Amino acid sequence: MCNRHDRTHLPRQASRRDVIRLALASLGMAALGPSVLRRLPVAHAAPQGITRLVLVNLVGGNDGLNTVIPRTLSEYYTRRPTIRVPAGQELALTGGANPTSLYGLHPSLTGLRSLWLEGSAAVVQRVGYPSWNQSHFESSDIYSYGVRNGFGALAVPQGGWIGRWCDQYAPTPLGAVALRAGRPTDFAGASTGLFTANDLASFLYNADPAYPEDQAHRLGVVQQVLDSHATPGLSQDAREALGLGQQLADQLQAALAAYTTGVTWPTSTLASSLRDAAVMIQGGFETRIFYVQTGGFDLHGAQGAATGSHATLLASLDAALGAFVQDMKDRNLWDTTRIVVHSEFGRRAYENGSNGTDHGHGNAWFVLGGGIEGGSHGPDLASADLQGEFPGYAVDFRDVWRDMLANHLGSGDLTQVFPESQPTSTALGIA
Repeated sequence: MCNRHDRTHLPRQASRRDVIRLALASLGMAALGPSVLRRLPVAHAAPQGITRLVLVNLVGGNDGLNTVIPRTLSEYYTRRPTIRVPAGQELALTGGANPTSLYGLHPSLTGLRSLWLEGSAAVVQRVGYPSWNQSHFESSDIYSYGVRNGFGALAVPQGGWIGRWCDQYAPTPLGAVALRAGRPTDFAGASTGLFTANDLASFLYNADPAYPEDQAHRLGVVQQVLDSHATPGLSQDAREALGLGQQLADQLQAALAAYTTGVTWPTSTLASSLRDAAVMIQGGFETRIFYVQTGGFDLHGAQGAATGSHATLLASLDAALGAFVQDMKDRNLWDTTRIVVHSEFGRRAYENGSNGTDHGHGNAWFVLGGGIEGGSHGPDLASADLQGEFPGYAVDFRDVWRDMLANHLGSGDLTQVFPESQPTSTALGIA
């Protein structure tokens, strides 16, 4: 079944958790974990009023300065003579609901500019954390664990921030879902195993691919066997887990078959991930947080300017987001949806000798959604930010998450989600 495998063997003293986990793993259901024994809800239609958060991770460290261009700062042009977007080619943000002359968007981001003009897009400047770290792996871990210090003592045992939030506010296997993103560290440690899938279409039971016409009959026989045994203990737990796994697979395939849209979706991996999220939303699943990602942003060379490698990545991002946004608007769900586009760090203020950019720190994040407080948030970039190595840390990344969790998802106390004190705190009020 589906696309996940777990080759772990039973320990000598097998626990209920071990049996359930391995029973699920044998059918690709390892992501759900033992708490799949919660009865999974039968989905009918997208309920109105449920708020959702979609996280889009730009893996590799997106160049925020060429994404949200500080068009009035001369240092941007003098320190990036090859990769700068030429003055006048950026997409102006001087009109619409939140006009600004300080910034422009990369010319590939036409859809995001439209959202800005209608008031549905915000940029948070200089997002980061104290004591910058320019390792992809460590910086990503800091964002995923939701802490900066105490690695090993504080962060790892408590798992990822999404896992901690789900334990407190969405303790079901479908409280948060990762699509085409492996198993994000953000999900680690959740007492309820959270659902991950490479794609929904392959998340199914395949009794015998050589005889697909017998699929329904074979699955019916399997279900009869499962239903006919009521032996208590571990074997019954495993049978129930397998039965619930089949139930979820059936629901997901039914949601895929029932999905209708007037949107023409791009064919990129990111667009496919967001389309699967839209399928689950229309299908009425209980998911509050969706996690997706797209890579290629570590552009140390041949980055390009208004055209080139970075421009192509941004155009693909823009098209995928545009399709998802339109799908949500068509379902009257845009006002209850928030999207955060983030990356593990920004880039240097200047180009390198390979016409690319090296690792930096403070970065521009996007927040999108109907009814948000659009415009630019956080301290505006100044000449001093571009005269040094890179823009520094001014807005803590946890404050962005707090805004989304508290003001959009309606979470209360977040001290267990973000247990570490931080040197700066900003009440953003975007959501």
